[in-house]
Amino acid sequence: MRRGLTVLALAAAVLAGADASAAPTRTGTVTGTIQLGNVPPPTFGPQPPGAAGEVSVYKTDGRLVRRQHVRRGRHFRFALSPGRYLLNTGWKLRYRSRQGCRPVTVRVTAGGTATVSVFTDCELP
Repeated sequence: MRRGLTVLALAAAVLAGADASAAPTRTGTVTGTIQLGNVPPPTFGPQPPGAAGEVSVYKTDGRLVRRQHVRRGRHFRFALSPGRYLLNTGWKLRYRSRQGCRPVTVRVTAGGTATVSVFTDCELP
């Protein structure tokens, strides 16, 4: 009887581990940097470091999903459910900000990674 319970417990543990590893990925990743909108990217050589600021992620209906502070020269990274999202800098979703920067639209797929640049200060001299 005791041996049967041990075998049963071992089989349950193996099956539980198999179920966990076979589970599909339910999120995707969005990563990128904040770039100054008034600075053209160099055509060769090293790319400029990313700017500092806040990156906000919204559903396409305007609901805030996530927000992250990004330090200069660093990347942002969000794990999100599959779907379409809008990313922009700052604390509010602006379709036409006074700086002229528009949100970036990104499509997230399960298990995928999307890399984007989000712009700020588009109309600074």
